Amino acid sequence: MRSKDRNSGYTLVELITVISIMVVIVGVASFSVSFMFSRDAQRAAVLIDDSLSETRMLAMSKDGDVKMIIRTDTDPMKNTIEVHQGSSVKKIEIDRSVLISLKGSATTTPGDNITIEFNKSNGSVSKINGADAVADGLYEIETVAQRGSSKTSKVTLVANTGRHYTD
Repeated sequence: MRSKDRNSGYTLVELITVISIMVVIVGVASFSVSFMFSRDAQRAAVLIDDSLSETRMLAMSKDGDVKMIIRTDTDPMKNTIEVHQGSSVKKIEIDRSVLISLKGSATTTPGDNITIEFNKSNGSVSKINGADAVADGLYEIETVAQRGSSKTSKVTLVANTGRHYTD
C-alpha cells in the first residue's frame, strides 16, 4: 500500500522565483539608499548658495559689517553657516554629511573656515578669508558627500560681480 504522504517541499521553479524577487527588491532598495545619500552634496551647495544671496543682499542694504562664515569641520556632520550682521549672528546648520572646501586663489581644505565679505556699494566680493578678493577671480566652494557615492557639487562665486551659482 502506498503512503499518501508525499514530500511537500518546494519545487526548483518556486525556489528560483522567490530568490529572483528578493534580488530585485534588494537591488532597488540599495539603489534608492545610494541615490538619497548622493543628494547630500547638492543640498549643502544649495544651502550655501541661498546664504550667499542673503549675505550679499544684507551687505548692500544695511549699515555695519556683514559677512558670511562657513565653519567647516573634518567631521562632516558639524558644518555650519554663520551670517554676521553687526553683533547679531544667524547660525544655519548644514545637516548633511559633506566635506566643504574653497578652490581658487584662496584655497582651503576641509576643517578651514571660509569667510566671505561683500562690497556695500556694488555687491562684489571684497574679501575672502580676510584677504582682498582677486578682481576677476572665480571661487568655487566645493561640497563632497561622504555617504554613498561621494558625489561633488560646487557653488561658483564671481568676485567682480558677487554673483554665484551652483552646478
